[in-house]
Amino acid sequence: MSEEAISRIEEAAHTNAKELDLSDLALDHLPTSLSNLTNLNVLTLHNNQLTELPEWLTDLTNLTTIALGINRITELPESLGNLTNLTNLHLHKNQLAGLPESLGNLTNLTALSLNLNELTALPESLENLTNLTRLYIGDNQFTELPQWLSNLTNLTKIYIGDSRLTALPEWLSNLTNLTELTLHDNQLTALPESLENLTNLTTLSLDNNQLTALPETLSNLTNLNQLFISDNQLTELPQWLSNLTNLTTLSLDNNPLVSPPPEILVSGTAAILAFLRALQRGSEAQWASKMLVVGEAMVGKTSVAKALCGLEYDKSEPQTHGVHLDPLDLPHPSLPDTAMRLNVWDFGGQLEYRATQRFYLTDRSLFLLVWNSRQGWRTGGQVEAWLQAITTAAPNSPILVVATHCSSSVADLDENDLFTRYPQIRRILQVDCADGTGIDELRAEIARQAADLPLMGRPWPDTWTAAARELTNRPGRWISTHQADRLMIDHGLTDEVEHRALRAALHDRGDILHFAVDPQLSEVVVLKPAWVDEMITRVLDSRQVTERRGLLSRTHRAELWRDLDNPGLWDTLTVLMERFDLAYRIDAPGHEDVALLVERLPAGTPALPAEWEEILRAEGATQVDLTYRLSSRQAGVPSWFIAREHRYTTGIAWARGVLLRHHDHTAGPDGGSLRPLALLVDDDSAQPTIRLSVRGPAPHRFYSILDEAFTGILAERYPGLNVRRFIPCPCADGCGHEFPYQAAQRALERGKSLQCPETIDDVDPRTLLFGLRPFHLERDVSELKAGLGRLAQTTNRIERAQLYMLDHVRDLLRHRGEQGTRCPGIFTVVKTGRLTYEFRLYCEHPEGPHPLDDGAGVYELKRLPAGLSRYAPYLHVLLTGLLGMLPVVGSMLSGLGDIALTEEDRARLELSRRLLDDLGSSTDEPRPALERHHPYPDTDHGRRPTADFTELRQVLVELDPEKEWGGLRERELPESRGIVYLCHRHRQALHYPAQPPE
Repeated sequence: MSEEAISRIEEAAHTNAKELDLSDLALDHLPTSLSNLTNLNVLTLHNNQLTELPEWLTDLTNLTTIALGINRITELPESLGNLTNLTNLHLHKNQLAGLPESLGNLTNLTALSLNLNELTALPESLENLTNLTRLYIGDNQFTELPQWLSNLTNLTKIYIGDSRLTALPEWLSNLTNLTELTLHDNQLTALPESLENLTNLTTLSLDNNQLTALPETLSNLTNLNQLFISDNQLTELPQWLSNLTNLTTLSLDNNPLVSPPPEILVSGTAAILAFLRALQRGSEAQWASKMLVVGEAMVGKTSVAKALCGLEYDKSEPQTHGVHLDPLDLPHPSLPDTAMRLNVWDFGGQLEYRATQRFYLTDRSLFLLVWNSRQGWRTGGQVEAWLQAITTAAPNSPILVVATHCSSSVADLDENDLFTRYPQIRRILQVDCADGTGIDELRAEIARQAADLPLMGRPWPDTWTAAARELTNRPGRWISTHQADRLMIDHGLTDEVEHRALRAALHDRGDILHFAVDPQLSEVVVLKPAWVDEMITRVLDSRQVTERRGLLSRTHRAELWRDLDNPGLWDTLTVLMERFDLAYRIDAPGHEDVALLVERLPAGTPALPAEWEEILRAEGATQVDLTYRLSSRQAGVPSWFIAREHRYTTGIAWARGVLLRHHDHTAGPDGGSLRPLALLVDDDSAQPTIRLSVRGPAPHRFYSILDEAFTGILAERYPGLNVRRFIPCPCADGCGHEFPYQAAQRALERGKSLQCPETIDDVDPRTLLFGLRPFHLERDVSELKAGLGRLAQTTNRIERAQLYMLDHVRDLLRHRGEQGTRCPGIFTVVKTGRLTYEFRLYCEHPEGPHPLDDGAGVYELKRLPAGLSRYAPYLHVLLTGLLGMLPVVGSMLSGLGDIALTEEDRARLELSRRLLDDLGSSTDEPRPALERHHPYPDTDHGRRPTADFTELRQVLVELDPEKEWGGLRERELPESRGIVYLCHRHRQALHYPAQPPE
């Protein structure tokens, strides 16, 4: 028995306490002294090691709440049914295989949590629990639901996620008071139409089932504001979804959806609903898509593209630099009156262009891979390398492999082998553009493949189609965003959400370029993306840039782009190169060089500075490592990473590596400052091994940022690339073993250790995954409070808390992005008077959210808006993490760039957290002590809560109609491209080079 437990029990006895919290104390049994606390109403024993409950527990007859979640209890005593005053019984995450019939005596229960046990059935006596409002029975072994559940008509929340249900019973519709129904991770293939009776539902979770359609009767659920249907088999969203006017969160990831098109889906809930509403007003099928002609230089790609378009063959066809576009009109193979248009993108094949081409190699397109049969498929076409490039960048796109010059040579491909290893190949054909051999057959095959492209023939709203047609056919290279929006208004698109969604859709289709958040690009819409590629190609082709190891001077830039009628476009194009991760700006007043082209960095590895070795000698310095193994070499790796993380530059970078320095610092032994250093090195092999090492005091935060950036870039641009991650074993100096990241994750989830095969030592997976984001949001809070609360105020504590905060803000970005809502999301709200409150906005910098300077972003509230209630639990989690993260001013520790909380700030955070805790319960029954200790114990292994940013934005706009928000401005984090709201100094910290905030 821990001294802390004894102390708490004695204190409770002395004060005649009504509540006692013994959570997180590693208790393996309950002391008999507890039996004397007969006045207890609430007993919290969350997260201990209890295996059984003593019979004397029933002597505590005044108990209304028992919280026993996350223990090791295998059986409940029958006597538990004697505690008839219980209203809340939490038994989630134990090892229960059955329940006693006596639980049916607990007729006052309003909340029963049985998640994460080993139950296969529930005792029928539970039908007596007619006062239940919340029932959590997911993560068990149920295959069907007992019919007596239909008698529990007072239920408002029922959680049946992570079970084995294959169908839902019709009687479920009897539970008409339900507001939350959680059914994720089951095996449902359809939903009963009777769900239309659940008109009070606000949250419906159906993630990870096997649904292929949603019944139209769900359109009656007009109170629904959260619908989770990710990881199903939906191909099309019904237009009636737009009738759910209260819907703010629509989660759709990992469905094979073709309508709405992906360009709309990525724009968030508001854009999706706007698209569906516009479809209801009228739609037109879009018979247009994209065909990409790729391959090595000088193999005949342009000749094939021209022949398909009916243009004359030119024996002296010049080599294509960059990309060339032409339209190809084809009759539909089975619809006589339907014509299709393919926009043919003919790419230069030189190696130096492949990093730029990747931005156009979009999925859902048709690929023509062209090679020269005269030279052989290995030397004359690099067919294997190109197939790897296509399938990693666009894993769902069909490929036609085309051999040229077939009249004078024989194609030597091993076709059977290629078809086996690359199932995306639809056919292998031979042509000769000089005499037209095979062109008609190729054109017919292209028509057949084009007709099956996922976006071909899909509906677009009439208004969107008309606006898109005029916008993309306008003369000129660019127009202002305001002009583009005026054009959309003229075509009936009056909603700002539709403007943003259509611009984003056309950008993702490659019809325009528009970056809505970038402060230097947001006011420009580029109408001719191929023109941008031409301008960038000039820079890549420049011998001077190559000779100067990637440096582009102002003078040379003016020479390369001298034909531009507006010199102001020079800066715009430079920003675009940075946006594409091809370069980064290094301009400064009086500095002649304006940018560094990462695609032109020198090949040789430079000598590293002495600091790289010396930093490990500093007190408290450590090194963390991660290895990435890629299945094939791809263009832009690692140069894109070097460009995106340029704000951390040390000035040392080469074609296959970079040395970076974080801006956070710790006092060094000589009175100077120490900043973590990171080294990323690519071994330059055909199947690359890339190693990331970070050294310094508390290096894990920097490590986490860089890992997110590297893996995020690969996932974004090469979704089909096989990337394996390994963590070096830390069991002994010189141990050469590496654990697969996934194995470490599985061990963590199961509470198991790993064994090093070299030393036979056990290794705790937490030491491997520290800094690699293995935890979810709510479990982070438990870790913070249970673990960090018992640690001394050390650098390691601050470091770990900051890692958790990174995860919290990442979740914030994901939720806000899903909803497509634009507003700040971190703030405190405290009571200042009997009827007044102070609302204070925070900068959202992931490494150190903080209040704004000089009283900015502070508002007075005369009441607590109702819209805050559904956001309150989410913010409660964020503030809990923040309290454990930043030190108080005057401590010897530094936060991000010396950010620290004043005592007043810290007190305000704690007061706000308490207020939010109550506010989050204001529309429901008061939460039990357990839920105050750990906000979402019953969803520990299920659907995480989602903040309602739509209502939050309404609150903020009422407070600040001009949307100044204390000087907070939207910026994209380079690592994830997620939008954050930053103060001026942290906006500056994203620039080159990164500087500690002032």
